Amino acid sequence: MKKARPANEEELQKREAIGTIRASRFVRGYAKSKEPIDVRIICHIHQEIFRDAWPEIAGVYRDENLEITYSKHLPPHHFDKHHDYEPLKEIITNGIIDRYNDISRQFS
Repeated sequence: MKKARPANEEELQKREAIGTIRASRFVRGYAKSKEPIDVRIICHIHQEIFRDAWPEIAGVYRDENLEITYSKHLPPHHFDKHHDYEPLKEIITNGIIDRYNDISRQFS
């Protein structure tokens, strides 16, 4: 069962932070498996991050173009579901770990 969207910005940030920590743990564990990263894994990571913060978008392909606030990364056009994900591996892994470290510093 999916949670309802957060009622305010503070709750949204809290849920995203928890999701980022959850995704970071998944990525670290998955990295030990030495298995390749494919679209299925990228969707799983996305679901881990957003399932409680943005349940309607968590782990699914989007149906519109978007920009990520405070990010230099420009996501590919939403019709392009078969582009090369290889360049995203480092962005995803490093981005999650950087975000995790930022969150950890806030609570230390």
